[in-house]
Amino acid sequence: MHLMKSSLHFICTLGVFAVSAALAAAESQAKPEQNRISGEKKIVVEPSRETPISHEADVVVIGAAEGGIGGIMAAVAAARRGAKTILIEQGGCIDPALPIGLLVIGTGEAGGLPSMREGLYRDLVKYVISAGESDFQPMTLEQILERETMIVRRQDVVTTAMLQMMKDAGVQMLFHTRFVSAVMESGRLTGIIVESPQGRHAIRGKVFVDSTGLGDVAAAAGAPMHREEPDMGLQSILAKVDPAKYEQWAMDNKPPLEATYRQWLEGIVGPFEKLEHPWNQWWPEMLGDRYSPAMVRKMKEASDNGELTLIRRRGARAVMAIPEGLKLLDDYARPRTYITGIDPLNLDDLNWAEVNSRLALMEFQRFLKKYVPGFEQCVMERMDDSIALRGGRYIKVAHNITEREVSRGARHPDAIFLFRKKPARQTYEMPYRALLPDQVEGLLVVGKASAGGAYLRTTHCTIFQGQAAGTAAALAVKEGLTPRKVDIARLQAALKADGVEIPYPATAKPPAAESR
Repeated sequence: MHLMKSSLHFICTLGVFAVSAALAAAESQAKPEQNRISGEKKIVVEPSRETPISHEADVVVIGAAEGGIGGIMAAVAAARRGAKTILIEQGGCIDPALPIGLLVIGTGEAGGLPSMREGLYRDLVKYVISAGESDFQPMTLEQILERETMIVRRQDVVTTAMLQMMKDAGVQMLFHTRFVSAVMESGRLTGIIVESPQGRHAIRGKVFVDSTGLGDVAAAAGAPMHREEPDMGLQSILAKVDPAKYEQWAMDNKPPLEATYRQWLEGIVGPFEKLEHPWNQWWPEMLGDRYSPAMVRKMKEASDNGELTLIRRRGARAVMAIPEGLKLLDDYARPRTYITGIDPLNLDDLNWAEVNSRLALMEFQRFLKKYVPGFEQCVMERMDDSIALRGGRYIKVAHNITEREVSRGARHPDAIFLFRKKPARQTYEMPYRALLPDQVEGLLVVGKASAGGAYLRTTHCTIFQGQAAGTAAALAVKEGLTPRKVDIARLQAALKADGVEIPYPATAKPPAAESR
C-alpha cells in the first residue's frame, strides 16, 4: 500500500511538472518578440508587426503645417467634389507656415497671378473676413480684392478660418498624427503608416496628397528627389513699437556710414566678395540699406560691448543672422533670423537652428529696447512655432521647373493655373505634371516639394496647386484612375467651373507646349 501511494505521488508530481512545462512553453510562445539592441552594429532590431488600419478614405492629405496651405486647399477641393477626405497633421492645429505679420494672403501688388478673385483663394478671403480680427481695421471683400493683399497680424484667427473652411467642406481632420512610412503595392501608394496618441496604425486611401513641405511621403514611397538650399528663418513680432519716433531718430542721424564700418563688419563676417550667396548681398545691404545708418552705429556699439551677436555659425557652412531689417508696420516690427547651410533632414542641424533663432531674436529685442529710440517699451509678442523653410527637397519629374522658365513665361497644355509674381514679368502656365512624382502612382505633391521647388513656394501659388491636386484626386477616385491618368481637359474644365482662370476653354484642345 505504501509503495502504491508513493507511485501515485510520483506520477502526480510528474504530471504537475509536465503541465507546468507546457504552460511555460505556451506562455513563452504567447509573448511578443521584443525590440532589442545590437551593440556591435549600434542598431535596434525590431520584430515584424501587424499594424491595424484605423481609417479609410478616398483622398488622404498629409500635412497642414510646413507647406500646408496647399494641403488645406487640396482637402477642401476634394471634399467639395464628394470625395471622402482625411487630412492628417502632426501638430495640434492648422499652422500652414504663414509668415506672421506679413502680407501673407495676396500677391503683394496688383497684377500678380493667380488673382485673389479666383477659386478657393476668394473663398479663403471670405472665411478670413467672417472670422474677423485678422487686420487692424475691418475690411469688406471688395476692399481686400482691390488691394490684393490681406495683412495678417493675428495668425491664429486666419488659421481658425481655414479650420472652419475644412469643417464646412466635410474634411475629417486627424491632428497629433505623424506620418511614418508609405505602404506600396505594385508601385502604387495605397496606405500610410502613422503614429498618434493611440499608437501606431495605418490609413488606407485611393489617392494621396503630400503637403509635408519636404516631400516626406514621396521620398518614403521611393520617388526620386532633388535637394536644394532650404534658406531657413524664424519670424517674430515685436509689439509696443513707436515707428514714428524711430523714423524721426533715423532721419535726424542719417549721415552715411564711414568706410570704417565696412572694415568693422568684414572683420566679423569676412570679406564681402568672398562670401557665398546670399550673404555677399545681405551683409553689404545691412550697411545703411536694410538698416539705417543710425541703427548700424548702435549695432556696432552693442556688438563692441558684447550685447549683440551679429553672426552665429555651426560648422564650416551654417550661418545665422538677422540681416533683413526691422520691417516696421503700424505699431510693431517683424525681425526674423535668416539661416543658410543647414540640412533640414538632419535633426541636430534643425535643433541648432530652432534654439539659436529664439535666443538670437530675444537678444535682438533686448538690444533694441536698450539702444534704439521708439523701441523703449517693445515686447516680444510672438515667435513663429517653428523654423520656416523656403526649400530643401522636391520631386524629380521628366521636366522640372526652372527659375528661368518661370520668369520668362512658358505655355503648357496641362496648365492648371496662371502664375505671375510681378506685373512686369511674363505669365507662366503651371503644368499639372509638376505635381506628379516619378515612379510612384496614386500620389500628388503640392507646395515647395512639387517639381518647381522653392521657385513656386509662394502662398498664392501653393493655394492653387492644392486646389488642382484636390480636384484631380476627386476626379481620379470617381473614375477609378490614378492621378496620372486623369484627363487634363476634364481637370481644366472642373477648375474653370470652380473659378480658376486658365486660358483653355473646356471644349477646346489646349495648344502644344511652347516656351516664350
